[in-house]
Amino acid sequence: GEPGADDPVQRAPRTIEELLTALAASRRSVTVQRVGPQRYIAYLPGPEAGEGRLRLVGGDHTAYDAEVVAAVERAVAGDEGARVMLVGSAQGGVTAAEIAATVASPHFVVDQVVTAGAPGAQVTRVPETTRVLSLEDRSDPVALLGSLVNAGLPHRVTVVFEGASARADGTSVYLAGARAADSATHPELRAEIQRIQGLGYLAG
Repeated sequence: GEPGADDPVQRAPRTIEELLTALAASRRSVTVQRVGPQRYIAYLPGPEAGEGRLRLVGGDHTAYDAEVVAAVERAVAGDEGARVMLVGSAQGGVTAAEIAATVASPHFVVDQVVTAGAPGAQVTRVPETTRVLSLEDRSDPVALLGSLVNAGLPHRVTVVFEGASARADGTSVYLAGARAADSATHPELRAEIQRIQGLGYLAG
């Protein structure tokens, strides 16, 4: 079953790379982890994760949105004031942004969204009270366009990296991007990671 307010706290990931490693290891379409008092991470690898990795392209994903919200609400049951970070790749990232933008659950608040390889998430109008950190491969023109569209928004940080070198040595493109983000010295990115740590979603 899903973790609940009475379940033991699991150690939060220390880095963005560890966060995306946990996302990649998810075998269900949504996995919720309690990482501290009133703090939860929901991993959204996409609706295909529970379907033998069948990839759904386009179509109506409202069923997946509802599945994610229900899973988070089960996980936080009894934990008043629960706050959540949604972490998603591909369609999971788009869903994370959509939930942050449209779901007003009485059971949890979305503090943070982290997406990887989900350029469609860039166009979702996430409220300014929710921060969004996106990792995108420079070779994806949709990702580049999205990062330009959002360049002036103070609650969104997009890391665009060169995925070609990662593909050449067999490393997962987005794990390589996460590693680059963790080691970056850019002040805006450092501040964003420190903010996520301060909220209790990364152990630091």
